[in-house]
Amino acid sequence: MGRLLRRALLPALAVLIAACGYSVESAQLLEFVGQDDERDVLEVSPERPAPLCLRTFERPPMWLWPVSKVRLRMQLDSDGYESSTAGLKLQIRTGEPRFLCHWLGPIAVGSCRECRGKCAEVARDIVGSRDVAVYLPPQGGCVYVSKLPEGCKRIRVFWEVYWDPAVAFYIAGGLILVWAWRPLRENVALHAGIGGVGSLVFIALMVVVWFAKGIRGTVHGTVPFGRSLTTLGTLLFAMVPAARDAILGYAIGWLEPATDWRGWLSLRDPFFQLPIGWLAVTIAVFASLSLIMLGANLSRRYFAQAPDPEGDVPFIIGGDGRRIDLLPPIPASQILLGWCFWLLGCLMLVSSTHVDGFSVALLVAALLKDHIIHLVVSWRRALASDVKGPGDLRPLMSGEAFREQALSHTQRAVAALQNHVRANPHIVRSVCEQSELRLRRFSDGGAHAQMPAEALGDEGSSWCSVM
Repeated sequence: MGRLLRRALLPALAVLIAACGYSVESAQLLEFVGQDDERDVLEVSPERPAPLCLRTFERPPMWLWPVSKVRLRMQLDSDGYESSTAGLKLQIRTGEPRFLCHWLGPIAVGSCRECRGKCAEVARDIVGSRDVAVYLPPQGGCVYVSKLPEGCKRIRVFWEVYWDPAVAFYIAGGLILVWAWRPLRENVALHAGIGGVGSLVFIALMVVVWFAKGIRGTVHGTVPFGRSLTTLGTLLFAMVPAARDAILGYAIGWLEPATDWRGWLSLRDPFFQLPIGWLAVTIAVFASLSLIMLGANLSRRYFAQAPDPEGDVPFIIGGDGRRIDLLPPIPASQILLGWCFWLLGCLMLVSSTHVDGFSVALLVAALLKDHIIHLVVSWRRALASDVKGPGDLRPLMSGEAFREQALSHTQRAVAALQNHVRANPHIVRSVCEQSELRLRRFSDGGAHAQMPAEALGDEGSSWCSVM
């Protein structure tokens, strides 16, 4: 009923505006298209911006909130203006920022600005279209349009759900860094890349600092790099007008062909006609490659691991019986690099989606990956197996049969040991004097172990067997 009423009142509103002295044709109008072909026309003016608030039924489903945003798509008339965003003045109002925004700030996915009032916003172009859009979090918000681009009389807007590609990038990058930080810290190519890029960044910063210091040494900012040169140049340009006009005219005429990159490459020396454009590019490329190679070599040496030992490698036997080789320890530089990768991956995962709870759950799942896989595999094996206990895998032995078998094995082992001592009498002389008499008695058929006269504990638990 309300929609029919608005459609009926739109012509009357246009007549009323015309009667009040406003020109409908010259006014900037905004046409909103909602669900079920709902349409509404609003006038745009700086005094009374057109409000467009996301209603509850226009929000995406809650299961899409972690990976999506809502955008207000704007279709502007294609006649009478050059740029889609020039002159377009917008403001947005959103709810309270997410909790993690207070800790993560600009690295979090989505907007973390606190716009409980009105904040100025810039529309962004949509790739492959002349349309522009304003993005809001999936929880909703409002967009206020106060002015359209110059020459644009009408704009058509509507809400649509937008799948945020930054979410996939953050999740993929975070998982790679969290799961593969050990191989990454040992990767030689990655070490070289870090050194090459770092060397270029370092040299660029040094050039900026040097240029800033040179600018500070100017007199009134006239000529950079040197107070003496600045003073002489100022005196020459002030006292000799002919020299000033000649130098400026010559410089302008020389730089006039260099209107684009091809012109800069084709620049030649005015005296010897040397291709200074190509020479400058060649020198810059050669210097950059040299810096990259130098940084890569230094980085590889810094992160390099000690060489593996040659020949016999010392080792120890672990508690489970396996051999553990004693290799050189991991360098501290690699340990620090691995921790940096791991922490960066955790930060990317905890800030990867538009819902804090989902991001934290994703980080916990990534950290407990091996345990989760073990539980899932064990659960599937338990469901697929009919085994309920040890008796389903093999026939079990009673306690009485176990004791009889242990006694028989012990008697056979004791008899074999007595025969061995009788066959090799020199063994008796290889033990200490206190044990020699006991060993002779044992070889003559004596007991292999004697219970103490007074039991130290529970007699039922004091027994011994030789397997």
